[in-house]
Amino acid sequence: MNSGCFRKEENSNAKAVGMKPSEGGAASSAEQETALIMGSEASTENGKEVQYCGFDIRALPDELFMHVLMFVPPADVVKRCSLVCKHWLAVSRDQSMWRRKCEQEGKYVPSVKGLQLTTKDFMRIYFKNPYGRNLLRNTHAQSMEYWYKPGNYLSASVETSPAGADPIADFVPPEEIQGKPVQNWVTSYQFTTITQQVHLLEEGCSTEVLDNVRPPIYASAWCAARWDCGAKFQLVVKLLNKDQTTVDAVEKEMIMSDHPDRRIWHKVEHTFTDYKPGVRSIKFQMGGVDTQFWAGNYGSKFTLPCLRFIFSKKDEDKH
Repeated sequence: MNSGCFRKEENSNAKAVGMKPSEGGAASSAEQETALIMGSEASTENGKEVQYCGFDIRALPDELFMHVLMFVPPADVVKRCSLVCKHWLAVSRDQSMWRRKCEQEGKYVPSVKGLQLTTKDFMRIYFKNPYGRNLLRNTHAQSMEYWYKPGNYLSASVETSPAGADPIADFVPPEEIQGKPVQNWVTSYQFTTITQQVHLLEEGCSTEVLDNVRPPIYASAWCAARWDCGAKFQLVVKLLNKDQTTVDAVEKEMIMSDHPDRRIWHKVEHTFTDYKPGVRSIKFQMGGVDTQFWAGNYGSKFTLPCLRFIFSKKDEDKH
């Protein structure tokens, strides 16, 4: 079968385009020529001979063929269409098509002057959207998945609701909760941490953006304490190069021991700017402890960590 879009015709007397009839005269030369140009193939369905015929999609100009591919699921464009032939491979790797797909699906594409993005960059942006989302996983504390913690019995635990503190939804904007159920981690009388490391190239980032644009990197988390026990929360974020050497770092604390509103939720945040080139991963660490050394999970509570790039008009005017 030639590549194309096909209509189905039942062929009870086998008098279809491009086929020898089972009885009667031979197919006309015109029919044979049409079959050669349009493409045809016969099969059998429910005991009846069926003829498929349609136009040869290879006759389409690249611009129209590209438009057709815009309606094909992107995963199929990469895994199936690109394997048909060299021509399909070339069209399926066209940069302008993937740029259009990114724009169509609302993926954030940096528009910095002088920025040279390749087709692979646009494909990574489409599938991974690294510049338009929170780069951390499991931000709503549904479990300990994706977070590394020390392997002792005093390490952080998950609370389905913040015992001794106010409801999270009373303080956090809806756009940060995103309509999902929010739980929180809670610590004890021994200081402990949970850590997640984000490998930026694996998340779809481009070295061109990381080294030449160096957009601001925003980090934050929400924390609270119980009404009856003081606590301390700590946020540590490190920007690392490929050798795991620190390029930039920040350590922030929220002491909620004598705070009159310690049961309410506070946001701890920081934005990295003007950092040096070479950042390839980010280590995001949250931790805490109670300040009264009570047995049990009376330490700081934290949830909804965020790590993302910020692109402003100023960034897009760079270079």
